[in-house]
Amino acid sequence: MYKNIFKDIVSITHHDYAGCLDKRGWDQPDKYIAMIQKLEHEGLLSPQQFVEIVQRYLGDFQDPHMYFKTTDDQVLKELSPGFKVRRYEDRLYVTETGKEKRITKGSYITALDGLSVAELLEKHQNVLGDSHPDWENWTPIIRQYAYCEVTDPEGNHHTLSLRFYEKEEYVPEYSLKQLDEDILIMKLTDFENPDAISQLIKQNEKALSQTNYFIIDVRRNLGGSDAAFAPIVPFLFDEGTTTLHLQDDYDMHFLCTERNCALQIKTIEKALKKIEDPRARASLSLFKKMWEQNRGKGFVRFSELHSDERMGISGRPKPERVVVLTDITCGSAGEIFADVAKRSPNVTVIGRPTAGLNDYANLTVMEWDGPFELWYPTSRLTKLDRVKERPASRIEPEVYIPWTPKHIVEDVDVLEGINILRKN
Repeated sequence: MYKNIFKDIVSITHHDYAGCLDKRGWDQPDKYIAMIQKLEHEGLLSPQQFVEIVQRYLGDFQDPHMYFKTTDDQVLKELSPGFKVRRYEDRLYVTETGKEKRITKGSYITALDGLSVAELLEKHQNVLGDSHPDWENWTPIIRQYAYCEVTDPEGNHHTLSLRFYEKEEYVPEYSLKQLDEDILIMKLTDFENPDAISQLIKQNEKALSQTNYFIIDVRRNLGGSDAAFAPIVPFLFDEGTTTLHLQDDYDMHFLCTERNCALQIKTIEKALKKIEDPRARASLSLFKKMWEQNRGKGFVRFSELHSDERMGISGRPKPERVVVLTDITCGSAGEIFADVAKRSPNVTVIGRPTAGLNDYANLTVMEWDGPFELWYPTSRLTKLDRVKERPASRIEPEVYIPWTPKHIVEDVDVLEGINILRKN
């Protein structure tokens, strides 16, 4: 069973994945097939091992927008160390704690299984990269080790035996509250639910239309649909009509293989059964039509969709100034929102660069009994032909705020946002 699923995955990465031509020859499937065959023959291949093998294989493509998972928690529970870290110099600082109660926020790790952070950086360079601490994800690294050397905020040192817990369920947040007398702050952790976001705007339209200043926090935003953030955009621009030209940055081609068309149409039909927002429904219906019309045609530019690249915006007299907070955990549609916001003279984008997931986007999902899922992109940005740096879709803040351990004890980004808003 596992061997056949893996062969399907290889077929997808070679023929259906939007980066298949750009990354031809990057992968080495034969060594993974041999590994799977050996373990299957010996009766030693578990679902968890299979997922880990596939994830390592997908790592050859260096695309965080492509991943393999199981949908059945009884088959394989995704494990976490129960805390999150961020590197600053030669230390891994604990920024969040969850189920792990033996470590406190603000503690820092200096070694895993006796290896210093500098040694770990060198050993895991293929996963962590060599660009910048902002872009490092240490969770999959920590999962490979048994213990760590920890110093708590009071300066006490100890060795902690690592335990791994079921990953905590993600709960989206769409919230708006009064931060100060003349400042509202909105937090959006994804753009997956157009109805919920539209309702949030409707419920708070009076407050938004009267406030002088507005902060929007998309530092952790898992993406979703561009249509979901459409109700927010008018509050970013001056009163009157503004036209944004997005062609150069967001022109893309969709890989219309038979498989991609079938999977995308299935996904869109599921979404249409749940979504009520008229704007989102119209966008999805047009998307479905494009896949139906171009089945089996290879890379195609969806011309009707590209009319969306010229965005007409009817702005509002208030808020007068807006700050958008970004970080490396802002991805996909969250990045497009940050880019649109950045084009307004009323908005200042601050924080750290975004994830840069949109080089290859518009994910679809292939499912197998088992149950396993492969999520992979079906579109490719045209500007990849002319832009050398990768990722080409990362959004840089206008005011860069380096992450430091001070962020653990106070919200440095929000405080800087308030300062920017109140400057004359």
